[in-house]
Amino acid sequence: MNLMCEKVLKPPFLVKIKLVLCCLVFWCFVDFIGIDFRKGLREPKQDTAYFIREETIQNDQLTSQQVSKYHNETAESLETHNSSHVFNNLTGFSWVRKFELSSDSKNVEQSGPDGIECTLPIDLTKTVLYDGEDTENKFRSLPTSFQKYLTVPQPQANCGFDNLLIPSRHLNNQTIGMIFLVKSDPQHFLGRKLIRNTWAFIKSIRGMTFATIFLVGTTNSSEKQSSLKAENERFGDLLQCNVTDTYRALPLKMLAGFGWILKTGVRANLVTVTDDDCVMNVLDINTWYRETLIEPFDLFCGLRFNPTGKPIRWTQSKWYIRTQVYSGKFYPRFCQGRMYILPLPLMRDLYCMSEVTHKGDFHLEDVYITGILREKSGHPSIKHVTRNGRDLPLTYHADNENKTVYEEMIFKWKIWNASLPWADTEKDTGLPTIMTYAGAEQN
Repeated sequence: MNLMCEKVLKPPFLVKIKLVLCCLVFWCFVDFIGIDFRKGLREPKQDTAYFIREETIQNDQLTSQQVSKYHNETAESLETHNSSHVFNNLTGFSWVRKFELSSDSKNVEQSGPDGIECTLPIDLTKTVLYDGEDTENKFRSLPTSFQKYLTVPQPQANCGFDNLLIPSRHLNNQTIGMIFLVKSDPQHFLGRKLIRNTWAFIKSIRGMTFATIFLVGTTNSSEKQSSLKAENERFGDLLQCNVTDTYRALPLKMLAGFGWILKTGVRANLVTVTDDDCVMNVLDINTWYRETLIEPFDLFCGLRFNPTGKPIRWTQSKWYIRTQVYSGKFYPRFCQGRMYILPLPLMRDLYCMSEVTHKGDFHLEDVYITGILREKSGHPSIKHVTRNGRDLPLTYHADNENKTVYEEMIFKWKIWNASLPWADTEKDTGLPTIMTYAGAEQN
């Protein structure tokens, strides 16, 4: 009897085991090559891309003949260079991300280009996956899923469309020395007010001009949206992007802000990214800017970067990253999101690379933008802000648990504020050394 049962049960049992093993192998393969079956983001209706080649390709579609053509070109170009990069998709093509202002934005004067010109790949000879002179840096290469290129560029979210807010104060024909792009939650009204009344109160120091734009996402509350609209009508410094404002969506919000600056042609020498709980030392920033030779693709960290940064695998951490999302043991060098400074040419390359990189569920904005996208773009220059070999305290993050965040920010501002040359005047022009925005009062 036992023998008969064994003969009857054994074949189906083995079949189930084989099916389970096949499923496991299949999903491991899917995860390894980075396939995502979830529904992708819809193409924004007012943002279109086309490729610059002999033919124009509509609706981001490639024919099988064009795919074969570009694959052949890619294979030929890679034969001349030994690289550890994995090119499983198309390279060697260009595109322009077009942009049109919404009807409620036409009163804003625009003098820049109406699109972002992207060209890939970046010169592979400039790609440095590991700096041999940096013995502390244990990073070697990006995981395969991030090295791959998407076949068709996927646009980032738009800003300013569908009754979303755009700044009006700083959009003119003048070149701004530095734009502070401040990541802010829609409901952080007090934080933005404090910044406006302290370090963002300064318009220029010794001729170097500054501007502050608060980058916010969308909110489901009509009351909060009305408050944001009223706030922007008064101060004209809010940029709202079509991204739900959550911590995990921060990379998308940040890249959308980059895209808006590039597409609308806002003129600036540098953009400094920071948070709405940080204080900027504007005087030292001005001094550093005047004394530093800045190349078009240099990235500067306001806080010293960790050359041995690695993914946190503790599930309860805010910065937890699953192995399936980032399989590498170490991150490339990156700037902390509290402050990093970049020229517009580097911003353009990072934005363009984001359109052909599958981010997946990776949500750490600073690691993704200043680490992964920078590394993939082939720009190895990442520096810490120093003067005469010493660190410069350009930013201060309010994290003292013994005080409220806003009290601590005001306290730090008053210390730095005392050293500012308020009473000085320029010898050539007779104008005040420091010029400020009207309508704000210092605390």
